[in-house]
Amino acid sequence: FWPRDLRAKADLATGGSVVFSCVVSSVPEGAPIPADPGLILDWRRTSWRDPEAEIFAWSRLPEVLIFDTATYEVQERYFRRLAFFVEKPETAGTIPSLDEVEGRRSWNAHDYRAEDLARFYSLAADGPLTSEETRLREALVANGIIRASGSAYEPGTGAVLSISRESSYTLRELLITHEAFHGVFFALPAFQAACRAAWDAL
Repeated sequence: FWPRDLRAKADLATGGSVVFSCVVSSVPEGAPIPADPGLILDWRRTSWRDPEAEIFAWSRLPEVLIFDTATYEVQERYFRRLAFFVEKPETAGTIPSLDEVEGRRSWNAHDYRAEDLARFYSLAADGPLTSEETRLREALVANGIIRASGSAYEPGTGAVLSISRESSYTLRELLITHEAFHGVFFALPAFQAACRAAWDAL
């Protein structure tokens, strides 16, 4: 967007703040919007480019994408089968059909690393995908989280996270914090090593 007007007020006599610089930029069509996770919580839905979901890239870790969805049902269409493939004990490692997961709930928020995303889309290459799963795959490839390799996919760098507007604001705060720590873990090898060292020392 291009703002029509930008105003800043400060009372320098009482130690008010000063704006030193301001940069207004745009992103290419369909590209994730760079944003801090805290900003996503209050991002106006009227500014979403798709009324059902908006895609953000964590400004400090741009290899971590964050999907904010209008409802749990929209979120399920993006991530339900991934949840059953990666995390649900009864189906882990296999991709259930769309019919098998119809009407079933996964989670209120999601986090997936590049390796699991590449495995999912490699195994799902022959089967039908929801339009949301296809859009997710396109975003992952465009942002280097997975890479096409013949008819399969290889992991790139980064991860994908998701929360939903159907969660209460307080729950959204908790969920984005929880998922963001997964994103940091997936994106930063030094953080992984520190976590493992702390775990091993318990």
